[in-house]
Amino acid sequence: MELIKLNPTKRTHLPKYQAKVEEIENQEDKIKFLEREELARFLHFANSDVLEMDYLVFITLAYTGLRV
Repeated sequence: MELIKLNPTKRTHLPKYQAKVEEIENQEDKIKFLEREELARFLHFANSDVLEMDYLVFITLAYTGLRV
């Protein structure tokens, strides 16, 4: 008789961590964005040194809400 090794945790899933209200309220809101000079430098680089369509994608993202 051959022994079959079974993993008892094979079909289990850990629940997602749910933050408590106090933890959410105590978090600092860190909105990251590019300053005007940083964005201009980035777009200049994208226009000169990368693929042709990348500049169009990056300029579209910049005007529609690009985030770091």
